[in-house]
Amino acid sequence: MELPVVRKPKSESVAAVIKRLIADFGLEKRYDQERIIQRWPEIVGETIARRAKATRIENGKLYISVDRPTWRNELTLRKKDILGRINSVMKHDVVKDIIFR
Repeated sequence: MELPVVRKPKSESVAAVIKRLIADFGLEKRYDQERIIQRWPEIVGETIARRAKATRIENGKLYISVDRPTWRNELTLRKKDILGRINSVMKHDVVKDIIFR
């Protein structure tokens, strides 16, 4: 009597499995939003990140808590550039506006 051949399923990397699960559960948008908050220092640089903290994203708006009014004014002037950097890092438009508080 011959035993059946048992084939192992094709192996996937952990990253591929996580990416598939995120897609299966429809969490891509939320995942991208969290990545922006996590990568905020990389996006704007350490100097700005020490003064302005990304807190949340709601309805395409990124909320930034700024420690001083002078920094809020400076960042407001740089808003377009920061939006461009965010969406460039993410490789698609995730954030439509930034609210500095």
